[in-house]
Amino acid sequence: MNGATKTAFIDVLFSMLIAVFCLFVLAFVSMNPVAEASKGVAAKAEFVIEMTWPDGSLDDVDLWLLLPDGRKVGFNRKDAGIATLDRDDRGAQGDVFHDGDEPKLIRVNREVIAVRGIMPGRYTVNAHYYAGFDEAKLGFKDEWGQPHIPLKVKLTKVNPRVVESGASEVVLRTVGEQVTAFAFEIDGRGEVTAFHASVDLPFVEATQ
Repeated sequence: MNGATKTAFIDVLFSMLIAVFCLFVLAFVSMNPVAEASKGVAAKAEFVIEMTWPDGSLDDVDLWLLLPDGRKVGFNRKDAGIATLDRDDRGAQGDVFHDGDEPKLIRVNREVIAVRGIMPGRYTVNAHYYAGFDEAKLGFKDEWGQPHIPLKVKLTKVNPRVVESGASEVVLRTVGEQVTAFAFEIDGRGEVTAFHASVDLPFVEATQ
């Protein structure tokens, strides 16, 4: 290999290295906004309250939160400033979609409330059996097929890191019934100072 050929080879190799480096930088920049967005979502909430019930059930159960200042968050009061109902699951009534001409049902039963700020005091979490649905009218099978609805409700602290702060399991048996899943207390620093799993504090109006 003479000097001119060697120089040309080095130039090509150097150009290739620069191209690879540029591709790496572009890939990193394109991925970074996703990471920042995920970080932003987590930073918007202090606590998350999640309620689930059997995916086979067609019925509508509502998650409610009573704030320390007396305001309530639920399906028709979704935003109280400090807390919002982020996911309202209407049971089978709101879970039907069409795949072409064929109606299908999303069999996931889950509601979520996010507490986005720190308000010291006592919070109460209730579940309300809003409505039952007849499989004959909806055209979908009630795969749960039981007269009662077991619920799993949990409290998760998400800021500055994800920590489960408490959970409970309760049962609803009749439409219109409500049950308290738990109550919890936080201080001015946003720390959970008490968690009460055995409480009964109805606050959802019967008309709802």
